[in-house]
Amino acid sequence: MLCCAADGDRIEHVTLHPAARPDPVVGLYLSTRGLFEAERQAAWLLERTLRRHRELLGWDLVRAEAPLMRPEALWGESLDR
Repeated sequence: MLCCAADGDRIEHVTLHPAARPDPVVGLYLSTRGLFEAERQAAWLLERTLRRHRELLGWDLVRAEAPLMRPEALWGESLDR
């Protein structure tokens, strides 16, 4: 996916989870102004990647969404103390 990146795409990091069920997962970390923009940008980037690589022919984007997580899931404690 990074090989398809262009200046201004704001990709910070890409992670792949090909064995995820029920579908493989591509994790994108993007520098955007908000959730809606991040999801829209991720969908656009993945669609562009799918079009440019023959080995991905037949693959389709199922959804582009950001998982919302509680801070304690990341850091192990609540931040409201």
